Amino acid sequence: MPRSVRWKAFLCLTGLTMLAVAPSYAASLEVAPTTLRIEASSGVAVLQLANRGNEPIVVQIEGFDWQQVGSSDELKPSDAVVVSPPMARIKPGEKQTVRLMVRPGGASGVERAFRVLASELPDPALHDAQAVRVLLQFNIPLFVATRDAAPAQLSWDAEIHEQRLSLSAKNNGSAHLKFAKLELVKPSGQRIDAAAQGLSYVLPGAKHEWNVPSAGLHVGDRVLIEARTEDSDAVIHGAVVIRP
Repeated sequence: MPRSVRWKAFLCLTGLTMLAVAPSYAASLEVAPTTLRIEASSGVAVLQLANRGNEPIVVQIEGFDWQQVGSSDELKPSDAVVVSPPMARIKPGEKQTVRLMVRPGGASGVERAFRVLASELPDPALHDAQAVRVLLQFNIPLFVATRDAAPAQLSWDAEIHEQRLSLSAKNNGSAHLKFAKLELVKPSGQRIDAAAQGLSYVLPGAKHEWNVPSAGLHVGDRVLIEARTEDSDAVIHGAVVIRP
């Protein structure tokens, strides 16, 4: 995955929003990296913001607690994430370094998960009322490692509801997993792509669910699971018997 992302849109948590009045000016905020990690030995992560456009931009950086409930992400403003600086005005062609620290806390030996939102704000110094400012928001995962965190450990479950197969993975370990590929292998050898929705995180203690067409599978069938994570080329193997 590239270390820098450049989009020309306003990226919300679950969708894409643009304001449109001609003429428009394309925003050019870049952020890197696209995933942040604080190691137990360092205690700090660094985010780089860059303005690739022709106008100054104002960016606000905020930290959120990240939990997964019923395969859904829940974000709440966090006092644990310390951002310096929390807001910056970046001139065209210039960069801004943002440092992030996380206050002590959380369960012992369990990786902590946060999200960092870097949001471009309207610049009050620009007064062209007829121009649209295309504003961006980047939603960046932030993980805080611990020295004794156990690797992710998955337990699988599968059931059929109205011609749909519900496959779930619970992470019983102390660190997250990010699936880059997930396939089911039927008894016949046919493969079913279960991760067509895109990359999926499973945080420690959380469960993620994928819903795919049952494709002729029935209760009692034993299917194999082959998965890959973004951080490794190693294949994760599993098996599950479909229950009612």
